[in-house]
Amino acid sequence: MALDFLTAYPQINLRPQLIDRILNIADEHIDVALRIAHLPDSSLTARTLGSTRLVVCGSPAYLKSHGAPQRPEDLMQHDCIAWATLGPRDTWWFHSDSGPDEQYPIRTRLATTLAESALDAAVAGIGLVQATSYQASQAIAAGHLVVLLRKFECAATPVSLVYVKDRLVPLKLRTFIDFVTPRLTERLRAIAATVESGASA
Repeated sequence: MALDFLTAYPQINLRPQLIDRILNIADEHIDVALRIAHLPDSSLTARTLGSTRLVVCGSPAYLKSHGAPQRPEDLMQHDCIAWATLGPRDTWWFHSDSGPDEQYPIRTRLATTLAESALDAAVAGIGLVQATSYQASQAIAAGHLVVLLRKFECAATPVSLVYVKDRLVPLKLRTFIDFVTPRLTERLRAIAATVESGASA
């Protein structure tokens, strides 16, 4: 999408930063940020684009040989692929009817700090993986992964563009926001539809 924008507006330069933590965008002199989080009240303007959710997936080959978990508790009987940016974790989050979301232990066969390598391993049939819907959507669309445990998923997390509101928005920034907002919104809708169609029966 950034390449499309640069092609459409050759007079505007971009300097994207991929950072997996919340920054103070005013202090860091960042014009606009894409946040995947519930946003507290702040001095920022937020434009909600859609949402993403955590999904558990497995390859058809893995499910054929191991079966599918029916409840989060079943994950201790399955090979699982753990990943996290700041180090692999040995629990996954799921919805709870009785209160806040709960963590359930998993049986880890492979641990990595990269979502991409975890998804590649899941596609190869090494085990089950929990990832965000946008990370897993291509493999789901291709039929390489099947979505499991849908009724136990945590609530979706909002995806928003945020920028400082107490100042005049520069024309170049407004142009960028207006360009990416409908495209990202449609992309998130398409991902949601892909996940829905890729769920197990």
